[in-house]
Amino acid sequence: IFGFAREAGVHTVCHGIADRNEPNLMALGRAGLLMPGDEYIHCTHLSDEAWALIRDTGGHVSLSIPIEMTMGHGMPGILDALEHGVRPSLSSDVDVTMAQDSFTQMRSALTLQRLLVLQRARNGEQNPPPLLTCREVLEFATIEGARCAGLEAKCGTLTPGKDADIV
Repeated sequence: IFGFAREAGVHTVCHGIADRNEPNLMALGRAGLLMPGDEYIHCTHLSDEAWALIRDTGGHVSLSIPIEMTMGHGMPGILDALEHGVRPSLSSDVDVTMAQDSFTQMRSALTLQRLLVLQRARNGEQNPPPLLTCREVLEFATIEGARCAGLEAKCGTLTPGKDADIV
């Protein structure tokens, strides 16, 4: 699979990276089959050598911290990643265990912000922040996500010439 990905010039996404399959990761590294932009998900209980391999080959790490804890994958690798010079991203994983759909995320952001602002007002604060609007929350899930990924010129708004999925 990795050889085919290299021939096709595409990145790989490796799910479930942990100490139990670290020998496979190290073998791929020795074979020169890891490249910048490859993504490694979970990364629990990895050795210093494996972290150095990910870092030195330009790999990215995505941690699914709530799932890693809930499902017993092991201690999330946040400290290990940072100590080895790898800046992790965060991701969802098992949607049936933890809801991760965009609408759940948007509703959660909207209701939490409103709760906090309304509580401040209820507690007598004279000028609490404004409540989020639906438009602002939709922007969080679209253009702000695209900006975060460096893709705002390609997607994130319904603009002629950009890619878009419309639900």
